[in-house]
Amino acid sequence: MPLRYGRSEVTVVATDEGGLAGRDTFAVMCRDDSREVDLYPNPVRDRLSIRMGRDVEGALRVTLYDAAGRSTDRSDRSRRSRSLVARGRNLYDRTAIRRRFAHALHRQTLKPEKMQSFFRNILIAAALLAVPLAGTAQNAAAFLSVVPDARSAAMGGAGVALSADVFSALRNAAQLPFSEERFGAGYSYLPWMRDLTPRTALHTAAVYFKPDGKQAVSASFRYFSQYGSERTDEEGNVLGRLEPHDMAFDVGYSRTVAEGLSVALTARYVRSEPGADDVAQTFAVDAGLFYRHAVAASHRVTFGFQAANVGGALDYGAGNRQLPWVLKAGAAAELGLSEAHGLTLTAETEYRLRPSELRAWSGSFGAEYRCFGILALRGGYRMGDRSTGEYRYGSAGAGFRWKYVAADAAYLLAGSSSPLRNTWILSVLFNW
Repeated sequence: MPLRYGRSEVTVVATDEGGLAGRDTFAVMCRDDSREVDLYPNPVRDRLSIRMGRDVEGALRVTLYDAAGRSTDRSDRSRRSRSLVARGRNLYDRTAIRRRFAHALHRQTLKPEKMQSFFRNILIAAALLAVPLAGTAQNAAAFLSVVPDARSAAMGGAGVALSADVFSALRNAAQLPFSEERFGAGYSYLPWMRDLTPRTALHTAAVYFKPDGKQAVSASFRYFSQYGSERTDEEGNVLGRLEPHDMAFDVGYSRTVAEGLSVALTARYVRSEPGADDVAQTFAVDAGLFYRHAVAASHRVTFGFQAANVGGALDYGAGNRQLPWVLKAGAAAELGLSEAHGLTLTAETEYRLRPSELRAWSGSFGAEYRCFGILALRGGYRMGDRSTGEYRYGSAGAGFRWKYVAADAAYLLAGSSSPLRNTWILSVLFNW
């Protein structure tokens, strides 16, 4: 019978004329010629091999992205990709080959695109950390930088100065003492970078409670599930499957300390399981500040600040990988246009402090129109310095609220070459 694709064992038995027999068993690797690309080893430590399926002579452009959709290659800041010369094997068109590289770590996606003169573009998306190749920064748990709720995502990711809802537990817990309801719970579902990595999603749940009008306690949980892949050795032999996932659990406390001013502190536990027998875990904290001031009977301004993910690092056995330390500051204006209509305008700036190789500024702004307290329309834009790997995209969304239940949706208007293209998010909230 023919050998199956992948690793197989072959036993050879030989018998001589005298009837004496000998046997030996050895392993062989059979490759599937219909596969456009083979990547090995997986997980990768320091060197990645790319094997293509057909004879071709041309070039490959390799771009690395982390789980937040940012380019992570720092070898040449003027060009966000590496050029490789390929001879002998070609890529089929419009097929995604997925792998988890690693140390811990890295989910990669290859997406070949048809081009003239045998040139090919390979887009590699690293879902947890940057691949530890030359010139790549050493960061970890990039999913912590992903905007987890639809309301903020629809406004370009700006949220540190917005009015309170249950997802304030993540974007700035200092908002919660000003919530109009005593209790809230919510869930968000985000299929992340869905054009590149199917069945990769961020699940977020949050809850808060106000025992009185001055303080609030909150908790949240994020689970980042990633598409599985074959585990291979240095020769491309299939050793099994990798089923990577990461999670973060938060507990926060917030309190008003003066009229219109509140502060918050959130403790965070982060755990990463790349599926390669390595588990990394650490602790971090968020600190937040929120201030609001009424400038008229129906108008109000708010200011917010947050320092996020400040703390330890993840160690997968070959050195520490830093969490994404981030500083955010923003402002918002809540305008009561009439009894039935309202408008919120917000702007925010963000500085990525760590990893030190990935320091960068970004900004976002957005607007929210509310009608009768039932419907909401939102839009925004996020600005990032592309030379430092940051992304740019527009966003739009809508929301509906009826009594104690609310639902929000957002869609990212990213370019055709962006790993965030066709990304959407849904959130459901309960308040009473």
